[in-house]
Amino acid sequence: MFDFIEGNLVSKSLTHVVINVNGLGFKIEVPLSTSKILKEGQHIRLLTVLYIKNERIEFYGFATETERKFFNDLIEVEGIGGRTALQILSNLNYDEFKSLVKSGKLNHLVKIKGLGRKTAERLIFTLKNKYKEEAVKELDEDALKALVALGIPYNDAREALYKAHGDTTEARVKNALDILTQGAPKKD
Repeated sequence: MFDFIEGNLVSKSLTHVVINVNGLGFKIEVPLSTSKILKEGQHIRLLTVLYIKNERIEFYGFATETERKFFNDLIEVEGIGGRTALQILSNLNYDEFKSLVKSGKLNHLVKIKGLGRKTAERLIFTLKNKYKEEAVKELDEDALKALVALGIPYNDAREALYKAHGDTTEARVKNALDILTQGAPKKD
């Protein structure tokens, strides 16, 4: 509903800021990473999420799109509310978090205030496949670009990548080239 908010930063703490927008003061909850880079009195723009749960309305702000995506991933998980999501954001960056989730490192997550064992297990269960699928998609996009740059027609490259395997872009490109030239991938 609200994509961003822009105005003068009136005050801030570690967990929230107040922004003056044409005479209205908006209190916005922020992660520590956003709070650290803001200075009172400056004109700022925060990317926002309006979070409504149990007839309670909360407004969250983020300095980057990555932080906002991280927050949205977290609040999709049952049992993770806005405040818990901010605690996680304030303790881990997105890449660290995705690595912990993909590897299932529950012990690191339960150290975060407000995140119990069952919620951490649910978080890993819910997001693990999503992050793995995103990683494969990124590998395929990079491999597809590489194959097209080598002169392979787009549709042929895409079809070969569908059949290819490998954990790195290089391995997927190599296997796709094997498929295109020999009709079958070689095992690494």
